[in-house]
Amino acid sequence: MKIRAILFIPIFLLIAVAAWASTAPDTETIPSSLEEWKPWVLHGKEDHFCPTPYNKGHIFRCTWPSRLELDLAKRGGRFTQQWLVFKKGRVPLPGSRGMWPQDVKVDGKSVPILVKENLPCVHMTPGEHTLKGFFVWSEMPEMIRVPEASGLVSLTLNQKAVDFPLLDDKGRLWLQKQREVRTKEERVEVRIYRLLNDKIPMQVTNLLKIDVSGQAREITLGGVLLKGFVPMNINSPLPSRLGPQGELMIQARPGRWEIRILTRSDGPLYKIGPVKTFFGQEIWAFQSQNQLRMVKIQGVPSVDPKQTDSPLKWKRFATFIIKDGDQMEFKEIRRGDPDPAPDQLHLKRTWWLDFDGKGLTVRDRINGTMSRNWYLAMNRPGVLGRVSVDGTDQLITAQGKDKKPGVELRRGRFDLVAESRFEASTGTIPAVGWDHDFKSVSGFLNLPPGWRLLTSSGVDVMPGTWFERWTLLDLFIVLIISLAVFKLWNWRWGVLALVTIGLIYHEPGSPRLVWLHLLAETALLRFLPDGWVKKLVRFWRLGSIVTLLVMAIPFMVQQVRWGVYPQLEKHGTVSPYSGQKALDAGVRVHKDEQKRALMKGKKAPSGIRSYARSRVMQDKLDYSQRQAVLVQDPNALIQTGPGLPNWTWRSYNMKWNGPVDRVQQVRLWLFSPAVNLVFSLVGVVLLALLIFVLMDFREWKLNAGNFHLISIVLCVLLFPGLSSGETKNDEYPPKELLQQLGERLLEKPDCLPNCADSPQMELTVDSESLRILFRVHAAMETAIPLPGSSKSWRPKQVLVDSRPATGLFRDKEGLLWVLVPEGIHTVTLMGVTPPETTFQIPLPLKPRKGTIQSEGWDVQGVDKDGRVQTSIKLTRQKENDHKLPIRTAMTLSPFLHIERVISLGLDWQVRTTVRRVTRLGTPIVVSVPLIAGESVTTSGIRVEDGNALIHMDSGARETKWISTLKQSRVIRLQAARKVP
Repeated sequence: MKIRAILFIPIFLLIAVAAWASTAPDTETIPSSLEEWKPWVLHGKEDHFCPTPYNKGHIFRCTWPSRLELDLAKRGGRFTQQWLVFKKGRVPLPGSRGMWPQDVKVDGKSVPILVKENLPCVHMTPGEHTLKGFFVWSEMPEMIRVPEASGLVSLTLNQKAVDFPLLDDKGRLWLQKQREVRTKEERVEVRIYRLLNDKIPMQVTNLLKIDVSGQAREITLGGVLLKGFVPMNINSPLPSRLGPQGELMIQARPGRWEIRILTRSDGPLYKIGPVKTFFGQEIWAFQSQNQLRMVKIQGVPSVDPKQTDSPLKWKRFATFIIKDGDQMEFKEIRRGDPDPAPDQLHLKRTWWLDFDGKGLTVRDRINGTMSRNWYLAMNRPGVLGRVSVDGTDQLITAQGKDKKPGVELRRGRFDLVAESRFEASTGTIPAVGWDHDFKSVSGFLNLPPGWRLLTSSGVDVMPGTWFERWTLLDLFIVLIISLAVFKLWNWRWGVLALVTIGLIYHEPGSPRLVWLHLLAETALLRFLPDGWVKKLVRFWRLGSIVTLLVMAIPFMVQQVRWGVYPQLEKHGTVSPYSGQKALDAGVRVHKDEQKRALMKGKKAPSGIRSYARSRVMQDKLDYSQRQAVLVQDPNALIQTGPGLPNWTWRSYNMKWNGPVDRVQQVRLWLFSPAVNLVFSLVGVVLLALLIFVLMDFREWKLNAGNFHLISIVLCVLLFPGLSSGETKNDEYPPKELLQQLGERLLEKPDCLPNCADSPQMELTVDSESLRILFRVHAAMETAIPLPGSSKSWRPKQVLVDSRPATGLFRDKEGLLWVLVPEGIHTVTLMGVTPPETTFQIPLPLKPRKGTIQSEGWDVQGVDKDGRVQTSIKLTRQKENDHKLPIRTAMTLSPFLHIERVISLGLDWQVRTTVRRVTRLGTPIVVSVPLIAGESVTTSGIRVEDGNALIHMDSGARETKWISTLKQSRVIRLQAARKVP
């Protein structure tokens, strides 16, 4: 038995240890005790289990209106739509308040029609559903509202399929139907006003004031645009679009409406006309741009703008009446701007007073534009030590006729930082110090420990000085205290009170209002008869004396310490009094400004790193360009300047309300540490003497009772309240555990923000059809954007792994999204090519590689090695034989502004900026010609045949790159012509 027991114990322990080691803690499975709490913690968060976009885990899409089929005729029509629902709720139906759907069925079962935001809808449960219904009307409407997110829309009118149904971003489907019968009550009155902005190119804002009467209908207005102008934007309160020939088609209803169409000229303009006025005489306003060119208007009569009903903002421009057949001519008087605008400079100056008070160190921050002078110089007695322009140190040289120290500026707009010394008398200092006038000036004056600023002149606003801190209330309180002492004692003590309170009133921690209590009690005790009221006043007086002593004794000790050792003063301490608040406000503003300057150089936090990273290339381009413009001779010795102080003690904010002249002076009245020490000692002595007088020991009458002693003890002691303990909640599960359970259940996938990618795309296009094979790798069930958009090209059919897609929706930007399960899939998009000569296919999810098979089309956007850009541009090799559909909307072509900055320094460089002028929402593919001898050095810019191929996605406003330029005697600049 002993042997068995001896063997049993180690075997038992070994088995226990092995079992413990083999069982790892389960951190993935939810404990069974918490399973029943899952519906509780997920209440109201059911949408978090709906599919999300591949790159945004916080956006949930629970309803997917995949395909909508409309078969409409003169007396009614039918609709069928496929829905994929992940969360029970209401889904919208086609139709509106005036076109209510009838006999709606979901999966063959009739369902009640509900109302949501005045639109019809039905209730659906999770799953795949087929929705059917029909419309009944006396005549076909001009348009019908459909669910905005409908993925694919098929339209059949009178048993004829419409290849390109017109669906705008607000879910309005145009039925392309014209009214055949017009009544006399259906009238339209149109008045046209135009604003000609003489930019490059000229821009014309066409304002149409339309009065509509009768029934709602579609109206087509021709001749609203000037010949030779291209539309850029249309702004209308009514559903409107431009036709292929520039005609304006409006879904009008009764009322008065204003429609604005912005257009640009397609080339240089020297005349407009002869003009055809289809709607009577027109009113034109001309906004000149004299810095570009000065012109004289000829050929049309002018009119007083106040006598017209043109917009109020247009009445400050020259106005003309245009009749049918008139021609407006522009006679150029001159080009360019021989009289440039004045320099616009802004100065932020910081002064540091030396500890001995015999000099100042100055840091200046100057920014703005210079259009007349090309240098900045400093006036004496200032000594310029260091200058940097846009972050690059500059060589200080002699400038101007007087050979003053300064720097040369090679850019009209700049950001300059300078450090200098001022060795002359600190009583009077120059406001700007530079040999230039400034539009605005502000700054800070930093004083070392022990120095005080009594007052100043030559500055418009300077809070915190000793005189500025005095208010009418402060003066009134000091005078009341002095007069009361004079009346209660004599004039000598009144003068003492006036001097003492005046010296210490604005010092931190000085007694103030307690003097009024003490004087009031002294006056009452002299006139009150004996009784309980007088005893109460005596008790009040005793409390005031105790309070005065408690405040005065530490204050006197503090004043002596700060006078002897001024560096011990807590300059940033917030005081409850207005004077110290004004002083500390300037200190805090200065410190906040320094913190913001330091934060600019720090890295972005991890939470916003993805946003900051998008600007890294832009910042590098800007910095590299600034270096190229301001590059110095590598053998030049750049001045380093004086050592710049980094301390902040007592700061005063200085501000001027208007422009500041170069000769303007600032006068400062300062107290040195020695003077402050004298005033501190004098103030302490006078304060002690005043307290001795006001306590009036001759009137004190002490008794043997303990009343006063108990009162003093009660005033000093603190009585802490009883704290009640918190009752512990032993219920299971606790609130923290339920919160953790909810977080675990709603935890986002680790693959975000890149849960899907496209390794390859194949595009096949011919004269009539277009097919795209889009391969997708998905790490989870997610939504991905497909090539194309409602504004350029949209497919007629979408297949996922050769099966019709069950989950489709269109976002507000017109992009089509498809739901794909986890794994590798092939998405097929098929459709017909639009009738336009040129169209683009945006690629929101850019594939890694692409192949193109085209017949009759020139394709841009895919490199020779298969690299794909953000969009693909297709251009017909020959004109299309068939005409555009009658009601096809005109595509507003994007318009760009190209800016080149040529830097002729030690190294010649060119900085090119391509900026979008029209609205966002359309991808752009364009080739920009380079200057002869220009070589692009920025990565990501492809160059072919002397052109830079630029691809801008729908959300990009501008693109920049830097190039080197070969040095030569002549640089030929010529505008490009006929460049796609």
